[in-house]
Amino acid sequence: HRNKTFRSMLGRWAFSQLKTFIAYKAEEQGVKVVFVNPAYTSKTCPYCRHIGDRHKYQFSCFTCGFVGDADKVGAFNIAAQGIKSNIPKAA
Repeated sequence: HRNKTFRSMLGRWAFSQLKTFIAYKAEEQGVKVVFVNPAYTSKTCPYCRHIGDRHKYQFSCFTCGFVGDADKVGAFNIAAQGIKSNIPKAA
């Protein structure tokens, strides 16, 4: 019987190792990897950027009225953050 902290650490281990492998292999090939914090990605409206409401698989924005699949909204927001971080800074 292990404590909650130990079980939690073991539960996240595979994702940590996957993250390390992806970064290592990408660096080998010269590919830039962007790690995006997934917090609120499926609760943020992809159009107006306000926090909306998620009920199971459906996302609803109170500000602009957008309604869509919450997982697709999250994927779009993660992709948008990755693209944004790859835009070169102006001199």
